Amino acid sequence: MKAANPTGIVKVNPAILPLEELRQLVLQIILRDDIKPFLRQMVILLDSLKVGQVNRVAEVARQSNDPAFTKLIAALSAAVQEGELVAARITVFLAAGYAYQESLDYYWALRDYLDRFRES
Repeated sequence: MKAANPTGIVKVNPAILPLEELRQLVLQIILRDDIKPFLRQMVILLDSLKVGQVNRVAEVARQSNDPAFTKLIAALSAAVQEGELVAARITVFLAAGYAYQESLDYYWALRDYLDRFRES
């Protein structure tokens, strides 16, 4: 388990991987497969980690042989074993967000959101 932060300074990156590395892994994963299966796996992980079902990380790990996916899951597994459940959940949430940003749904939602700022 990591030591407490005595300075009280908030970490810029609360994830277990550097953000750019996480983004690149997600992009590699969804380019080889698709966004929806990856997002389904991330939802399973989010829900499982939320209720402390850490064994689900290993179950999800067996679902893919993709090297980028394996690297992501290995990092998540290591964090879970160290008791870093919050960091693992943040990482899964960010990974899902990066995947969603590559979807058409994201661009449609962004367009609708931006339309709210247009004057009538």
